[in-house]
Amino acid sequence: MLVRELGLASEAHDARLLARLPDRESPLRDVNRLHFLLKAFLDRHRGFDRGELPKVQHCAKEHCQVISGHPS
Repeated sequence: MLVRELGLASEAHDARLLARLPDRESPLRDVNRLHFLLKAFLDRHRGFDRGELPKVQHCAKEHCQVISGHPS
């Protein structure tokens, strides 16, 4: 859904092949880094309640739009 909304191309990757690549060669490196940063932020945020996940997903969508340069 997010791929379509942002006008991006969907790329399929074989997880078995990606697992053998060094992190610096992974085509998912940027995505993995953003996921790590968002997860680290949420894990450290005392007020984060998993029951509010829909709000977090909305914020994540907006974050992706800002990072990708696509307006909402």
